[in-house]
Amino acid sequence: RVVQLIFNHQKGIQSFDRFVLHKSGSTTTLKLKEINELLLARHQAIKNQPMDQNSATHLIRQALAYTSKGQFDSKLLSDVLTFPNPRSIRDDITITVVYFDQDYIDQIQRKESK
Repeated sequence: RVVQLIFNHQKGIQSFDRFVLHKSGSTTTLKLKEINELLLARHQAIKNQPMDQNSATHLIRQALAYTSKGQFDSKLLSDVLTFPNPRSIRDDITITVVYFDQDYIDQIQRKESK
């Protein structure tokens, strides 16, 4: 479940960036169909845009306020965070999110298999 949350968060977070069709200095030509696919993917990412730009914050929000029906409940989050004497209910929360560069890992594995 956590991997799925991070995956969806990363897909959605790309929509925070400004859409750029060409990188400066690039001479790549795109067909209209390819541009349409890029825009459709961006539109989907915007629809799934997370509230948080930080993955760890996103996970904490989901952990504290995810209902049994699989829905995020902002009132539940507010209630959990405003309990009187909160240390008796929840302690410090630490989340570490580690991203691996899959292309780099694949490159190392190819070198080792030779």
